[in-house]
Amino acid sequence: MAAQKRRTQRQTKKRSCADVGLRFRPDRRELLHALESLYTDQLKPTSRTLRRRIGEHASGLTMEQLYGAPDGGFQNLPNIDLAHLQSLCRSCSCIQVQMEEGGDWSAVFNDRPQVSVDIYNPKDPFSAGFWQNASKYFDGLSASNMFLPGSRYACAQALDGRKLEFLFNYTLGQVCHMVEIAISRRKLLGYCNDAIVPYSHSLLMKKEQCAEKQRRFTPAGSVASDAVGACQASPVLPPATLEVARHYLREILQANTVVPLSNIKRIFRTHYHIELSETLLGHSRLSDLLQDVRFQDLCTVQLQQNGYVVIAQNGLQEAP
Repeated sequence: MAAQKRRTQRQTKKRSCADVGLRFRPDRRELLHALESLYTDQLKPTSRTLRRRIGEHASGLTMEQLYGAPDGGFQNLPNIDLAHLQSLCRSCSCIQVQMEEGGDWSAVFNDRPQVSVDIYNPKDPFSAGFWQNASKYFDGLSASNMFLPGSRYACAQALDGRKLEFLFNYTLGQVCHMVEIAISRRKLLGYCNDAIVPYSHSLLMKKEQCAEKQRRFTPAGSVASDAVGACQASPVLPPATLEVARHYLREILQANTVVPLSNIKRIFRTHYHIELSETLLGHSRLSDLLQDVRFQDLCTVQLQQNGYVVIAQNGLQEAP
């Protein structure tokens, strides 16, 4: 009876934290339960992933309720106290805290190896038959169920919750890897605003059409776009020519030799008041443009733990 009362009080506390945005402090049992489940899913238990998994369990909702909305949305999770979580991990004799790149950390069990899937591994481990089934499924999605959550993890949870036959016997980590390959290499999935959608409905497909014509792409909803997002001839900011793009990129990388890829276009807009349009210069992705032979003397693009970065070539700061 007393144990049931404690469980009821704990559930009430979880709901209260989720409702009012307070920081939820998991106990040892909740930590071990979450960590065990990440091992089962073959997901690396970094602080971010562990915190999310504890929040999922603390929410009192099923994964289908959290990630199964047809518009790609999901319920907010309780806010986990990260400092408390790290302290709790360090206090458990069965857990070892390992420091990761960029100041992050992970928690692993001392008594067994952790086999996790590298979801960004470019090597494709899936069979041709698997991809045929995946392509058939994604191509057949209707407007009512084609929108999936916008992160790889949340998208994988949503797909896992649909109990799809071609995903049977795959762990959640493997499904995350499948989503990454379907987006980055297979062109089965893409982005539309904040959601992941079949590639034929994605902004990337529209950008590739513009890139083929070397026209500027402006997404729907912006000042200079039409109703569906298309190639525009009259942008708000003037587009950078190749010569101007090279000149300003050199200035940016001479000031900072490593710049997040996601910041490059923003710097062009806010500092130089000009638009860097990858489609105007013949590419659908900014990362592809900056790896073009026309920019190889200025920079390289690398994937690091916190995302893609643009790195100045050696000697660029001394160059005129």
